[in-house]
Amino acid sequence: MSFVTFWNEFDDRFNPGFVLLGDDGNAILDNDGNPKRRISEGIFNSIRRVFQLEGIFIRNYNRISDKLDTEGFGRESTDLNIEDDLKSLTNEQLKIISRYFSIDNDNNLRDAFEYFGQGSIYDSEHDSQRSMIDSRTGKLVRYRIHMADGAGVYGRWHSFIRASILFKIEEEIWLKLDRLLACAYIIHYTVSPIQSDQFPGGDAIENIPSKQSRLGARKILNF
Repeated sequence: MSFVTFWNEFDDRFNPGFVLLGDDGNAILDNDGNPKRRISEGIFNSIRRVFQLEGIFIRNYNRISDKLDTEGFGRESTDLNIEDDLKSLTNEQLKIISRYFSIDNDNNLRDAFEYFGQGSIYDSEHDSQRSMIDSRTGKLVRYRIHMADGAGVYGRWHSFIRASILFKIEEEIWLKLDRLLACAYIIHYTVSPIQSDQFPGGDAIENIPSKQSRLGARKILNF
């Protein structure tokens, strides 16, 4: 099972950070001088709208009781008028996932999420598809590790799933995937994986930190 191929297709479809590169290896710019995104404008706009769910989730989540006010979350989510976005993004995500895995009791799907959380999936095959602009330096950076880059990735995805479930969009499937997402988050939180450009010794597969090796996180968590 190629976890690299799966996550590359998933990222290429939904990650708004990756930019289009020209034959010269530089970012292609739009009419305003900004780097063009790899994802389509339609998907980008849907993602931008559903990103609002994260703030709604936080407002309705009680950290003391560790419970979500589902009525408040549902009411505010409804006010966003994003049901069509939830449906279209669900359809696109599940289309890719089901092309590689069975949702029911598929150990490969479980491993795909665990290794994603662990930061152990090194991908040097798709550099032209996995480059972002460093906000600090303005330079292109290759992201060879398939992982959650930046704060809030897990929270936004979980908020999207909870809203989809409240709207009764593929409830059973999203419940199963949400459990895998939670597991990936726990591993990520425990291991704190780093991106390939930060590897001690340089960006190479042999320089992956031991904690990000295929067995590292499982030893930590006693899986």
